[in-house]
Amino acid sequence: MEIEKKSFDIFEVIHDITTSFEMKLQEKAIEITSSINPRVPAVVFSDPKRLRQILINIVGNAVKFTEKGGIRLSVDMIQRPEQSALLAFKIVDSGIGISESKDLFKPFHQEDASTTRRFGGTGLGLALSKALAQTLGGDVELVESTAGVGSTFLITIESGRMLSTQTSITVEKPSAPVEQTGLPLSDMKILVADDSKDNQLLIKRILQRSGASVTTVSDGELAVQEGTSHPYDAILMDMQMPILDGYSATRKLRSLGVEIPIVALTAHAMQEEMQKSLAAGCTAHLTKPIDKSLLLHTLTTHTEHQKRHL
Repeated sequence: MEIEKKSFDIFEVIHDITTSFEMKLQEKAIEITSSINPRVPAVVFSDPKRLRQILINIVGNAVKFTEKGGIRLSVDMIQRPEQSALLAFKIVDSGIGISESKDLFKPFHQEDASTTRRFGGTGLGLALSKALAQTLGGDVELVESTAGVGSTFLITIESGRMLSTQTSITVEKPSAPVEQTGLPLSDMKILVADDSKDNQLLIKRILQRSGASVTTVSDGELAVQEGTSHPYDAILMDMQMPILDGYSATRKLRSLGVEIPIVALTAHAMQEEMQKSLAAGCTAHLTKPIDKSLLLHTLTTHTEHQKRHL
């Protein structure tokens, strides 16, 4: 297996994983919640592609075998003397559980033939995930499982950070305001309307690092109130929100004379979804998971066009 280690944002990886199962979660009426311990550094050094593969396999199994309740994904760090720290990902589900774990990580192992007939799968996922994690300096373990109650898996990989047992880990914060000059969204004010707190945090993080001032709201009605009472350069609008959805909120904002760019955010890449967003009055359409470069390009292009035509 080819491994390509590089620095990457762990928050973006977790966001990609939790949003990639949105449609399946909605079908089953279950949810994924995620949390990252504050001592986990924002940037780690490993192979983000391989980490995503591992998480998609393990979280995907949790989604597949969970019919009610939900899945919890948490991220922490494990310190090791004279070695790099381990990133630890715990996945807890309320699914069917596993009655016995012997040979669970061997290729083609099937815990129960009836389970395979019901849910599908080849049995390769756990074996591949374990091999990938070991290649990244960690492992995949079944911590506990109870039939009919759920399972807990622990994924570890090396973080690329050397720590002593006395070292504490904190996310570095600038001691003074960051100079915004030269950033692509410098001096811009952007409203983000999304009912997912994870999405809000990720998008806000991307925009602020690019120089923007960001306000977040959680439903379409609040987006209309905020968008008509304060000046903004652009609005990022999730199209599936409670109380008032993004389509209705966009139409209302346009009817009230709001002319700034409104960028639709959806989980669907189909042409019909794009046309529906544009018909509602959106300026552009982006799909989740958010592509950082495309998001920044879309905002800068449409805000500059707006300024030229004022």
